Amino acid sequence: MKELFKKIVSTLYRLRSKQILNQGYSATTLRNKLNPDHNVVLSFHGLRKARRVLEYISCQYMYYHNLEPKDFMTYMDILTFVESAIYLIDEVNEEADENEKRFKFDFSNKNILSDNEFFDNVNRNYQLSTLFYFLKNHNFYDNYVHRQLHDALLYYKLEQYCVSSFTESNSNNPLNEDLVQKCNSLRSFDIRLLDLILYKLTNQPYDDELLKCLYYREIMHESAEDLMSYEQDILKNTFNIYRMYAHLYPNNSELYFNKYIRILADQYKNIFNYLLLQNPQLMKQHQQLDERNPSGLIYKEIKPNEFDVTENWIRPKCIYDEYTWKKDYYCGLQAKHI
Repeated sequence: MKELFKKIVSTLYRLRSKQILNQGYSATTLRNKLNPDHNVVLSFHGLRKARRVLEYISCQYMYYHNLEPKDFMTYMDILTFVESAIYLIDEVNEEADENEKRFKFDFSNKNILSDNEFFDNVNRNYQLSTLFYFLKNHNFYDNYVHRQLHDALLYYKLEQYCVSSFTESNSNNPLNEDLVQKCNSLRSFDIRLLDLILYKLTNQPYDDELLKCLYYREIMHESAEDLMSYEQDILKNTFNIYRMYAHLYPNNSELYFNKYIRILADQYKNIFNYLLLQNPQLMKQHQQLDERNPSGLIYKEIKPNEFDVTENWIRPKCIYDEYTWKKDYYCGLQAKHI
């Protein structure tokens, strides 16, 4: 009887979730009804952290919407609010008491995020519900935007699991390469969300092929930045794709990491070359912008209108014994202050 009841409740929950997406948000499923236009305070720290991403959006993404970087000012209020809200979500989630605002996930199935998990976390997290209602109130919310919020929560879920593998025994649910790669692929949800909002603000239909191209490009950029912040991420105990490979493959991690990056580069190259034929002017501009980016890629023309895409990122030395390394690091800091 209990199992039947669970199935009925679960089915009704999914149906109600779909109604919320299609009809609005005046439902008991979402309890934290608020007006984010007037009731929310963003932290100065969050605004400062958002500045880097907003600068990246203004320099790299405006062109995809027939805009110039200077046009960012026209949409600055909305883009700044969204990105700052995302940083605040992340910040509060890290600092919150375990029993209060921290996201709650069902790790019995860590590969997916259920509808129940999504809406339960919107309800329990004031910052997330603020962003949710802001997107609803300003008519940005659709299936594409919902996917990015869903991916954001799935990223937090996978990140929490992956990072816990360094401090806890996960013998029943061990870390694996698929989980690590999936987590890495979701990290740029904020940039993808801002891009979708720009489509809405400029009254353009979504370009699925371009979105796919940028999806792979952003995974590559995230991976490159992880190489540069490798040691800092170990000290902070945060997700870092290079760190994860060192943990997964302590004997030949760089070999597996290079293979992963090569596969990503090939996937990106294929969609880039396809779009180059469809819209050569835009993609050549895209290439030039990417090559100026410190974590960008190298484009080599192998024949007219066809490029190979590679990278020349510097791989830091892998740290396999993080405990000893951190101990030595902090001892070194103390010695400097003696």
